[in-house]
Amino acid sequence: MKPVSLLFFSAAVWECVRFSLVLAYLFTIGMLPSSRALLVWFSSPQLILAAAFVLIGVSPQRYGTYRAIIVLGKGLSVLAGTITVAVTARSAIDFPVEQSSPLMIAVIIGADILVLTAFIITTWSHNAKREPAAPTEAAQCE
Repeated sequence: MKPVSLLFFSAAVWECVRFSLVLAYLFTIGMLPSSRALLVWFSSPQLILAAAFVLIGVSPQRYGTYRAIIVLGKGLSVLAGTITVAVTARSAIDFPVEQSSPLMIAVIIGADILVLTAFIITTWSHNAKREPAAPTEAAQCE
């Protein structure tokens, strides 16, 4: 197995673990069941990212177009997590919040940043190693 494929499969595993951590966290805090279901629904796109990582790991040429979607999805995930940490830290001043909440969210964001950074570096190196495209008929006629 190539190291790049291993990176993609590891990222897919992380996305599933991340979803499971968020799900476990939502069921440990005191929320209404309907609120938990809504938050699970909003966090489920991470599973789409996991599937995209697997597909790129299996066939990078065929599913290479998913790279931009993955960068966008991970970037939005990091942004949303950062906002969550800010809101959670601010709300801890007004009313008690579980002490582990900001730390757990920060760890998840840190791992997301590492995955995003590794993916961007891999994508840039992949694009740099690509062979130049063959000239088209129109270019050859000129």
